[in-house]
This record gives sequence, structure tokens and C-alpha cells, in this order.
Amino acid sequence: MSEKEPYRPNLWIDRPVEEVIDTYAHWASSYDKDITERGYHTPFRIADALARFKSEFEGPILDFGCGTGISGLALRQKGLGPIHGTDITAEMLSIAEEKRIYEKL
Repeated sequence: MSEKEPYRPNLWIDRPVEEVIDTYAHWASSYDKDITERGYHTPFRIADALARFKSEFEGPILDFGCGTGISGLALRQKGLGPIHGTDITAEMLSIAEEKRIYEKL
């Protein structure tokens, strides 16, 4: 894989959890850039939809599978929170922690 070529894991095959963790651990450092370049906007669309109901939220939001924090950032930009995050990959959580989006990880 060259510096310019994005990491392209095959995510849609059945595999042991350990392999999933390894895949995302390997991908963590370029994940945000790679998926942004692919036009991934789902977290921002979801945050837009949830923001319409902001007044109905009580307590923290759990970003389950928060990865590097892209969804948490989208939620925060819409004024939603507090946000807690969890993920199975320490490398992804480390990047999310640097963004200081989450109250708890």
C-alpha cells in the first residue's frame, strides 16, 4: 500500500472478532481521511435528524462503536451531548480521545 493509496479492508466477510479488531487497529491512523475521501456523510445526516429532537433528550448519548469520533463530532456540532463513546479498538479510541469530544470513553 502506497502513501497515496487508502486502506481498503474487506469489511463484509465473516471473520473472528480478533481479525476485526486488527483491521480497525491497522486502519485507525488513516480512517478519517480515507472515509472522508469516499464521501461518507452518514454521521452528519444522523446528527441532523437527531438535532430536531434535541429538547427530548435526557442524559448522555452513547456513541456505540465510536471509532475515531466522527459521529461524536457530528453530534457535538449540532449541540447534542453529553456524549459517551465506546469501541473495541484501542487505536481508534486513542484518536477519538485526542479530539476531546466525549465526556467518557
